[in-house]
Amino acid sequence: MDAHPFIAAGIDGGGSHTRVVLVDAQGNTVGFGEAGPANYHSVGLATAERNLSKAFKAAWEEVGQSPRFCDHVCLGLAGVATDDDRERMLQVALQIGIAPKNRMTIDHDMRIALAGAMPDRLATTGGIVLIVGTGSAAFGQVPIRTMQADSGGAGVSPVNDNSISLEVGPDGQPMIQTARAGGMGSLFDDAGSGYDIGRRAVTAAIRAADGRGEATVLTDIVQRAFGATLRDIVTGMSPTPTKRENIARLAPHVIDAADQHDRVADGILCAAGEELALC
Repeated sequence: MDAHPFIAAGIDGGGSHTRVVLVDAQGNTVGFGEAGPANYHSVGLATAERNLSKAFKAAWEEVGQSPRFCDHVCLGLAGVATDDDRERMLQVALQIGIAPKNRMTIDHDMRIALAGAMPDRLATTGGIVLIVGTGSAAFGQVPIRTMQADSGGAGVSPVNDNSISLEVGPDGQPMIQTARAGGMGSLFDDAGSGYDIGRRAVTAAIRAADGRGEATVLTDIVQRAFGATLRDIVTGMSPTPTKRENIARLAPHVIDAADQHDRVADGILCAAGEELALC
């Protein structure tokens, strides 16, 4: 008999929060932990490791045990897109002591969001998930369906090499096609995200205040939200992770302004929606 009962972990490391759920052999949740962001591209490797470790330890505290290797772990992490990303975060997870290397799966957070939304049908029907938070991105997958050629042989579904890759799942699982759009960061992308809406709100407020843009209630809303004048808000402002989150928190205020029939706020939300529709 094993010295320790079976414990598996699901880890969601996003651009704003990291959440760890521990489950027993029957799938019952036995521990939960939460901490700050784990996108190492945004916050740096040291901060990502610190937040993952904090959430992992908090989950084990709920179990009433000291942290130890889990039997199986799946980590869905924002910013993980390449083999190099996976290797970096694998080393972080090993350093924390989350699980042995052969018991861990590391992928981007969009994949786990899609799997969580369609746990019973994803492998056979496929699906798409659109994530809109501090950032934004879309991810989808469909099973490859074998096509019969005229000669009676089998053909392979056509694949666009520029945007779709083929993957082979575990034994018995169908091959799938996957595609993603967006999610390239706040500097050049993340269109329609909370940060994008908040940034547009600040820009509109500045333009309204100096007469270049249409008058809008966003001028007062932005200043109240930050507790500062527009000049003080933008002075020294750079897109650090903390400031991105603060700007993203303006999004609900923009929605409120649109509900008050503010044309500028309404235009910002329409533009965000159009961008998200492109994903």
